Amino acid sequence: MDADGVRQQINLATPFVDASTVYGSTQEMNEILRVPYSYLLKTDNNLLPTPPGVNTCFDPVIPNRCPVAGDSRVSESPMLSVQHSIWLREHNRIATELHTLNPHWDHETVYQEARKIIIAMLQQITYNDFLPTILGQTTMERFKLFSRDVNEGVFDDSYDPKVNPQILDSVNVAAHRYGHSQLTNKQNFVDEGCNTVTVNYLKDTFESPRLVQQNNGANIPFLARHLACTASNKIDNFIVDGMRDFLLRLPEAPGSDIVARNLQRGREQGVSGYNTWREICGLEPIKSFDKFGKFGNALKELYNEPDDVDLFIGAMLEKDAGFNVGPTFQCLLGMQYQRIKRGDRFWYERPCQIFSSTEAQLKSLKENTRISKILCRNLGIHKIQKNMFLLPNRIGNKRILCDGIPDIDLSLWRSTDVDIQGNR
Repeated sequence: MDADGVRQQINLATPFVDASTVYGSTQEMNEILRVPYSYLLKTDNNLLPTPPGVNTCFDPVIPNRCPVAGDSRVSESPMLSVQHSIWLREHNRIATELHTLNPHWDHETVYQEARKIIIAMLQQITYNDFLPTILGQTTMERFKLFSRDVNEGVFDDSYDPKVNPQILDSVNVAAHRYGHSQLTNKQNFVDEGCNTVTVNYLKDTFESPRLVQQNNGANIPFLARHLACTASNKIDNFIVDGMRDFLLRLPEAPGSDIVARNLQRGREQGVSGYNTWREICGLEPIKSFDKFGKFGNALKELYNEPDDVDLFIGAMLEKDAGFNVGPTFQCLLGMQYQRIKRGDRFWYERPCQIFSSTEAQLKSLKENTRISKILCRNLGIHKIQKNMFLLPNRIGNKRILCDGIPDIDLSLWRSTDVDIQGNR
């Protein structure tokens, strides 16, 4: 219960875009993931670490040796495992180069500076490459989410200590779950030419790290190219049966239904209905089932009144001309990500702080941070589109050699100063 007597939930994740999926959300988890007295994160042959006795997944290559990462859902699907693997490798790559550039730095300084760079990269990618494809240009500008353009000066201090960055329940159990409709039934292996070479079905891969672990991780580039080359499903009210009938299916347990889970979570946590949030967002509430179009009759059989419609259901039925989330989720996600940015005391663009980057460092980060380049560097991929959040057949986003994608200049972090304060 909070101070007002309202029932609240415990969130084990931090609200910030702070790479806690890489480093953990607690000191205890960070110690599990980090090599003791070193600037490196633990690996098993350049794969995610698999401590003895960890049996939180199904069918790992080595029995009772499941991967661990900063987020406990690391093995929920192969694509999640791939993302965790990429950022683990990127930390170790950056930390190793920083150590070479600054042999006078102690291990803690190297580790924390590499961590700070990773956090900045994730914030840059999230707010300038990923969110625009989901929210659209208008919503991004409305909530002032874009990072400051380097032509206008690299620093931007929008931090407000009065802003609460905690994740809204409506975002946690509804708005952030729009992506469930984007998943496809296949998690394929794709070659350098964007051709499928092996078909893997989503329903057979839940909580199983085997695809990622096999052959010392040789499958990881093939899975990553699936992410780069294959279209996601449209954000709408249709969700594949791999998520509806076979979610987290195991040999000894039947599959679950992600939509049923989403609705149950929303109701358990007391999230207000769809119309309530439309009104909060300045949108006209829907007072007739007929306004839901061809789905109105089905909703009429399930709900007594339009005001009873669950937030997730109503918002997923909304259409957007730009194939983004609908207006209600645009509002909720825009508001949430604005709070995350303005409520983050360590936001990567802040100037004149003990942890601040130099102007040259921040300029290089902003101009040269691309998820596509991170894949190239860490997976041995040779050709990819510059913006990996858009398909390579989009105008201006054709596949190019990785050498043609600019890189962050880490030499800007060379220092003669022994004490670099950058701890988050």
